[in-house]
Amino acid sequence: MQHGRPTSNMKTFAIAAIDGYQRFISPKGFSCAHRVRTGGASCSRLAKRAIARLGMVAGVLVTIRRFEACALSLIHISEPTRLLSI
Repeated sequence: MQHGRPTSNMKTFAIAAIDGYQRFISPKGFSCAHRVRTGGASCSRLAKRAIARLGMVAGVLVTIRRFEACALSLIHISEPTRLLSI
């Protein structure tokens, strides 16, 4: 019986976990702040694609940078709302 490489198994599991998040956990009609601001792919879609193409380590690093950009996008798009509530 052959076993896949551990990184291959982790990659498969990570992609399946993201699929599960997208289908069952992420609210319907929800888009991350970065997608709203830029019109690009959502964070979870980018993470899935990065892990599939680059592997776990590089894919996770790309995803972390994207989460940081998404947090900044959230601040940017919510700033007018915050100013109006002062």
